[in-house]
Amino acid sequence: EVLDLGGRRLKVLRVPGHTPDSIALLDAENGLLFTGDTYYEAALWLHVPETRLDDYERSLSRLASLEVEIHYLLGAHNVVRMDFSRLDDVRKALRKLRSGTLTGERDADDRLSFEIDGVRFLTAAPVLRGEQGDPSRGGSGLDLWPVKD
Repeated sequence: EVLDLGGRRLKVLRVPGHTPDSIALLDAENGLLFTGDTYYEAALWLHVPETRLDDYERSLSRLASLEVEIHYLLGAHNVVRMDFSRLDDVRKALRKLRSGTLTGERDADDRLSFEIDGVRFLTAAPVLRGEQGDPSRGGSGLDLWPVKD
């Protein structure tokens, strides 16, 4: 789908992973990619029961391989503008996270925090195991996993 804002056209890209309903917006004419919660410069939240790392990795790959020249990423939080090459850094760090060889720091809400090559992730053991909660609930982030470990 393309949103015509009168002088600016944004292509809606489905990018599940962070949550099943995540989207990004592509302004191909101006070389801008609005990544929403798929990427922003802070700890990436991949801890809610709706998160699926397989989908997230595919979405990152899809965005990183767009056949349009992208000048900047515009994320949902914190830093306004980032280099497009940052997506590749996140993909590489995600692969290391998923390797199962790293130990994160557990917080009071039983989430796991990892810093890998300058990329921060906030996730949960069930997500790393590939478990998924009810995807129809959206990505509120309010429903944390019950403590299992």
